[in-house]
Amino acid sequence: RVLRPDGLLLLGYQSGRGTRHISQAYGHEVELDAILHDTGDISDRLHAAGFVIDTAFDRPAQLSEKHAQGFVIAVRA
Repeated sequence: RVLRPDGLLLLGYQSGRGTRHISQAYGHEVELDAILHDTGDISDRLHAAGFVIDTAFDRPAQLSEKHAQGFVIAVRA
């Protein structure tokens, strides 16, 4: 509803499956679970919702990252 027809959607996320628990973030004590997302699943769900997938890929974790990063660019039909 908030994206006009032919509008672009860019998603970025930690890719993978399952969850990971985080107890320290940016120098602060926190308690949260981060959900990892599978790029194929994200693409399938967007397609089912009427989007056309332009680009979808994962890149390996870099430097201090612990998980690969996933990206999807989709166009609202």
